[in-house]
Amino acid sequence: MDTPTLSFLLRLARIKAGQVAQSLDPEDTAQDLVLEVLIRFPKFDPDRATAEAFVEQVMKGKVCKLLRDRQRLKRGGTARSPGPLPERADPSDFIRDADLRMDLETVLEHIPDALRAACDQLQRETVSEAARAIGVPRSTLDSALNGLQSQFRKASLDRYLS
Repeated sequence: MDTPTLSFLLRLARIKAGQVAQSLDPEDTAQDLVLEVLIRFPKFDPDRATAEAFVEQVMKGKVCKLLRDRQRLKRGGTARSPGPLPERADPSDFIRDADLRMDLETVLEHIPDALRAACDQLQRETVSEAARAIGVPRSTLDSALNGLQSQFRKASLDRYLS
């Protein structure tokens, strides 16, 4: 990331943090925004947009997530968080997990790279956000995901679909 883009990123993060941080710490919010951009910056394609436009779009998405989480908390819900990992006492859990990983790898070998990338994004984002990030309409991504679900069903992995 070049120096002008970095200074733009830091300035925009402070501005956005001040706008949305009514009940949040502005410094923490700014840090979250900067971190989100830095995590996603390796995916930046200068042929598609300027670095500043990329920074703005990533920050816009993160601000939306922060605001949704804040609204969810106000309604009595919880913010999205992976939480602690469950403890495993039974060694057979590891065997089942290894079997599952092998079955998943078999299915994932046969899907296109673009769909695999979309699946990776869906672990962190909603379907709409993932569709926007990869530059396809949501309906196109939904169709591709339906096809992927049928592949999971054929491999008897449908119990893992949620």
